[in-house]
Amino acid sequence: MPPDAPGVIRLLDPPDVIRRKIARAVTDSGGEIASDPAHKPGVSNLLTILAACTGTAPGSLPPTLTQPGHRSKLSSCTTYKLDNRVVRQQGVTMMDLIAAERRELADVLGSLSATQWQAPSLCAGWTAAHVVAHLTMPFRISPQEFAAGLEKAGGQFGEFSDAVASRDSQLPQAELVAALRDNTDNPWQPPGGGYAGALSHDVIHGLDITWPQAIEYPIPGQALATVLDLIAGDGGKSLFGIPLDGIELQASDLDWSSGAGARLTGRSRDLLLLIAGRAIPHEAFSGPGVQLLGDTGR
Repeated sequence: MPPDAPGVIRLLDPPDVIRRKIARAVTDSGGEIASDPAHKPGVSNLLTILAACTGTAPGSLPPTLTQPGHRSKLSSCTTYKLDNRVVRQQGVTMMDLIAAERRELADVLGSLSATQWQAPSLCAGWTAAHVVAHLTMPFRISPQEFAAGLEKAGGQFGEFSDAVASRDSQLPQAELVAALRDNTDNPWQPPGGGYAGALSHDVIHGLDITWPQAIEYPIPGQALATVLDLIAGDGGKSLFGIPLDGIELQASDLDWSSGAGARLTGRSRDLLLLIAGRAIPHEAFSGPGVQLLGDTGR
């Protein structure tokens, strides 16, 4: 049997190979996630792997997977749990990846000039300052202030988030950067997103700031692969709703791919921003998959 045979995870497989095999695992039709080997063999297989990685019963579901419509997150969730188990054996955890990325990003943000700090980002209507204010919101706002602000916004998180970003973008650059640097080891997780969601939040918003200004922003390959796995999903659409059916994403600078069909090749950070719904020129990519993008990223 060849070393890269699908459906087989070997004890000595590198983390990237394990991640890729699980990301390509077959699920079943329907939106329900349940352990039912007779009627849902694909989902049941992934739940068994997930249980082995977490030390839980195969029939139990993580809280992030109990909500309707979350079937497409199952293989991604399994990937993170298994990947975290593997990297932990190498002395690295998801929290290590998050902390390292935040340190790198804080260094980058601290070096921005006043012009760069006020420059437009990939988030519509937001400057770099707005994005950093949003990025550090979980570290600066108390649960009580969050609840009061959300209530004032009528429960609309987007409206509340915009208000906070607009207000706090006026804070000194050094203060906002310090809020990130002082919280490199903060275990904050977005609701239902886990540590992978926290890493994705940091990496994507870091790119929102640095990509349009061509600012160097070092991101460890393992962190990028983890975020790509989460955002690519496995249901024909990315977690941001970008259609990916019939497209194989292939990173040119990383041992990472996802999906099946016409190949779309690009730098890992460009692919990530594309499937996260950012406006990335199609000229950044190559391969027959470009023709299938349509208006995506434009």
